[in-house]
Amino acid sequence: MLTPFLILMLAIGDFFLMITSSMYGISAALRLEKTGEISKTASVIYFILHFFFVADVISAILLYRSAKKGKKHIS
Repeated sequence: MLTPFLILMLAIGDFFLMITSSMYGISAALRLEKTGEISKTASVIYFILHFFFVADVISAILLYRSAKKGKKHIS
């Protein structure tokens, strides 16, 4: 039987695993915002989405598309 304490500990562990596995996306969002390729609002939204299970994958795909779109304009 799962106790509330065990559920809380599993949720905390999951949160820390999500942070460590999503650092690439968080870094990309901050870097794209710093270079001006995305707005500060978009950067915050991507940052928040990287803390949720399926939303982090969608956010990573959208960030990749934003980064590629910005590089096409530069060259």
